[in-house]
Amino acid sequence: MKVYHTVTKKKLKSLEKAGVLKPNTPFFQDKEDKKSYGKPNKSFKKAINLKYICAIPKSRMKSWIKSGFMKEIAFFIKPEFVLEFEIPKDCFKFVREHNYTSPVETKKRFGLDQFMKVPEPHLTGIWNKYLKSSKIFKNSRDFKGIKVPELWINAEILMDKIKVTKFSSLKRKYKF
Repeated sequence: MKVYHTVTKKKLKSLEKAGVLKPNTPFFQDKEDKKSYGKPNKSFKKAINLKYICAIPKSRMKSWIKSGFMKEIAFFIKPEFVLEFEIPKDCFKFVREHNYTSPVETKKRFGLDQFMKVPEPHLTGIWNKYLKSSKIFKNSRDFKGIKVPELWINAEILMDKIKVTKFSSLKRKYKF
């Protein structure tokens, strides 16, 4: 399955120098996430200590656009490049439902333009729902019931296996 991962020019240069895209995003953002998540089930016992590459399934790009996330990524992260690659079959990977925190869902439920502006206790409740939506990913059937799938991949990807394009080309292709 092909996925997209966005990067800045500076990040791309360091990846090209290293020759590899390495996982660097932890399962939890902070200690509060870990506490809120609770005891992981058997499938995720080791997973919580690993690092990941977060990616957008190419086949589900339209759901990311419809949810408002691609405009949010463009505005806040300001990526200049898109890395497209095939997920290795033998690596550990899982999927999370990202719709809970999407701009469209936030606007619909709270009338706000950004998830981080949602007042407590709603903010923490929604974030916990997102964290707990984690499920092992084997194939695209695992997207069933997920509106905006975010893939978490524990694998190193060699740069010669990655297609690099400008983010602006992706914007034109998908019209967002």
